[in-house]
Amino acid sequence: MVKTRDSLTRRCWFFLRVIECVMLRKPKTGRRASESERLAALEWVKLYRLAEASHDGCHCLNPEDEPECQTFIDVTNIEPLLRALEEFGKYGTFEFVDSTGIKRMLLRDELKRIRAGGKTYEFAIEEMAKKHNCSVSTMERAVRSTANRGTD
Repeated sequence: MVKTRDSLTRRCWFFLRVIECVMLRKPKTGRRASESERLAALEWVKLYRLAEASHDGCHCLNPEDEPECQTFIDVTNIEPLLRALEEFGKYGTFEFVDSTGIKRMLLRDELKRIRAGGKTYEFAIEEMAKKHNCSVSTMERAVRSTANRGTD
């Protein structure tokens, strides 16, 4: 079989197009973090930015609690942030990271905001349980220590 110059040109052109497409193709990024994980990462950044902006380099996560129960983010102590990133790298989620109690403080803050709107403790807990996809009893345990039921 004799190959004509025209067929060789077409084959070379096709081969060059294939190479060009392969080289221009963006690398695959794989699965990305879920929206909730992105929000958790942004929350960590926000807390450290607040600490960075404060005059003493510390940001209190629960200023309304008693002094012995308060939790602080200190801009000079990046260990909690590194631990969060380390756990995210291992497990692909921030769910296992909460040795500093940040998640609990955020849940308590959310409960206080709902209650400030005039809702009862029971309604607020049910609403939060639905939002965070957990049972009412799990949510009660998560916010129990500083959330006083009071009388409504």
